[in-house]
Amino acid sequence: MSVLGNNLLVGLPQNVRFLHIQQLEDFAPGRTILQEVLEADAGRVRTIREAHSTSTQSPCAGSDL
Repeated sequence: MSVLGNNLLVGLPQNVRFLHIQQLEDFAPGRTILQEVLEADAGRVRTIREAHSTSTQSPCAGSDL
């Protein structure tokens, strides 16, 4: 499978792409593959955490605008 994912097999059309996901060492039961892949995107996770922390720290809390 990794040969296909790394495009090492001779003779495959160049417009065909394979995604190869290796087995996870610390797989959490009950989580989907999609959840694991999205959590692996560190930039996405950081952005979501920053958005949550910004929304919970409302600078206008308690003021009358």
